Amino acid sequence: MGLQPTDVFVPIMLIALIVLLLLTSARDATRQPGRATTCLVAGFMALTYIVWRLHGAALATAPGDATAWIWACTAIEVVGLLDFLQFVVMMSRYRDRVPEADQGEARFRALPPDQLPHVDVWIATYNEDWEILEKTIVGALALDWPKDRIAIHVLDDGRRDWLREKCLALGLNHVTRPNNIGKKAGNHNNALAHTNAPFILSLDADFIPFPQAIYRMIGLMDDPVVGIVQSPQTFYNAGPLRNNLMMHRAIPEDLAFFYKAMQPSRDAWRAAFYCGTGALLRRKALEDVGGFAPESDIEDQITSLKLWSHGWETHFLSERISCGLAPESVAALHDQRNRWCRGSLQILFTRYGPFGPGFSLSQRLFFLQTYWLLGAILPLFYACLPAAIWLTGARLYPHMPAAEIVLMPVMLLVGIWSALGWLGQRTWVPVLEQAWQLYMAVEMLPTAISSIIKPFGKPLIRINLVTAKGDSAERRPIDWPTATVLLAVVLVTVIALLLAAFVNPGLLRDPMERAGALAWTLYNLLVCGIALLACFELPYRRREERIDTNEPASLSLPDGSTMQVVLDDLSVTGASLRSDDLENVRLGDEITLAVTNVGTLGGRIVRLRRNPIRVGIAFAEVEQTLRHALIRRVFLVPESAEPDNSVTARAILGGLAARFMRRDF
Repeated sequence: MGLQPTDVFVPIMLIALIVLLLLTSARDATRQPGRATTCLVAGFMALTYIVWRLHGAALATAPGDATAWIWACTAIEVVGLLDFLQFVVMMSRYRDRVPEADQGEARFRALPPDQLPHVDVWIATYNEDWEILEKTIVGALALDWPKDRIAIHVLDDGRRDWLREKCLALGLNHVTRPNNIGKKAGNHNNALAHTNAPFILSLDADFIPFPQAIYRMIGLMDDPVVGIVQSPQTFYNAGPLRNNLMMHRAIPEDLAFFYKAMQPSRDAWRAAFYCGTGALLRRKALEDVGGFAPESDIEDQITSLKLWSHGWETHFLSERISCGLAPESVAALHDQRNRWCRGSLQILFTRYGPFGPGFSLSQRLFFLQTYWLLGAILPLFYACLPAAIWLTGARLYPHMPAAEIVLMPVMLLVGIWSALGWLGQRTWVPVLEQAWQLYMAVEMLPTAISSIIKPFGKPLIRINLVTAKGDSAERRPIDWPTATVLLAVVLVTVIALLLAAFVNPGLLRDPMERAGALAWTLYNLLVCGIALLACFELPYRRREERIDTNEPASLSLPDGSTMQVVLDDLSVTGASLRSDDLENVRLGDEITLAVTNVGTLGGRIVRLRRNPIRVGIAFAEVEQTLRHALIRRVFLVPESAEPDNSVTARAILGGLAARFMRRDF
């Protein structure tokens, strides 16, 4: 008897999986050759699965095999895995520029102040509230670059008189223009003509720079070919996914994987790109290429490509030197990602896209923008697949052994999970990541398709120029477009499963194949269920974010007594504190609170809890100097400088359980 496929594919896949699990048990995912070897084994597993899948499809030649269906599904899977192969090639390298930044900072700090280069700080704004913009301005004013070597410019594309007056009062330069031609790229090009420093710190209106930001990045500009130094985008508030799933600290930000794992890998391949904020720009590079590129809805990535095509480079510093405001509603989030999707796909049709001149083979490969199309198609394909199988009885592997049908996909999935979790350094969470991709895919798919069909001109789907933040962010209790699609998928899947169980139970005859299909269906329903949870918008607990402090403070009560308390957390609008001596306080009491490095703040008690005693304080309105000191204390201290990305199954399960038990689900 000859060698059967089961005797080849399953053992090979199992051995590769064991090797991969051993490799991913290492602590440091950035070191070579372990990183490259891990990516090689993960890629080998994907290739093995592709060969096995094509082998199974080739066997489907009998009249009742639904050959067209099998080959269509095979093609979609193979394309997705080829994209994964491209991904692991990119992830096989890693570039850490923190040591370069350390050396550069030490060198520049040793120079006399009058030998440091001049730096312009650009704060781009369109319609953001003052409460958002003020924090960024305070952060810019607190930059520890010599004051006579720095100029702060507020690039107001909203042409607001009140903002001009506030800039004048703070000694800032208010830059505007008569129209919004070119959107943000046009705003920046206008600023190029009205400023003159050789280096530019580029900030969005809602991104607060840390004091050391310029010192940390400017050393990387010693290489004369560097046009941009980009840093990660991180956020001081929980985005809609974390908020709606009640996992503010249980899971990382949804962009953490991109900035912590992907951008350093792209940098190693000379394919990192500008992300619009938290970046240091070289004026000479921008002027050399004719300024920012307005050809796409996202001026940042296409400007990097424009620079790359002219010999200028973008480097990435994997270090948090600013923090921003994540979208505060599902509507704002969808609008942001739809704009990113459309803008990224538009790049393919410009002279600065990967098919244009001046790029290396690796750059062409890594700027193909496949994520935006496949990232919309594949999650919905896999979500709908179980229902299609149970309803029609069309088997994907009609002539493959049941053991293979169950084991091969499971081993591939475990391998991909292990590789992504390890490469992402705890920023990629299985199941939740699939749910997140599915949630985003519902609205992203029509945007992706319409952007391929009609990349320019008026979009088929309305997309705002900027992501709405603060009071302008639209909020809706339920994300009905996404929820409707996901509910339909869940209901059809459940109905199909019931029909297969009670009406036509012979669709999948082999017990092992039936058990495998049932397991995949239940997993798919779990993913859909989590994605559905994200559609139900929860209100944010507070208007302003708070940081944990655990520091002493002095509290003065209405009777004139003063006591020492422990400050548990602090925000721009309030604080929480505790002390064993607070038995006599009452709700509504007017108090004053002396906070180290801030000053004395007036307020009243708005929350009181006994056993143990916890007091919540809302601050009264304060004058500008004190408010700015409070903003610096909240946003520019070590406590707020690094988010907690520790991911545990217990925290995730606890968050999901709490979310399911809420009445407003």
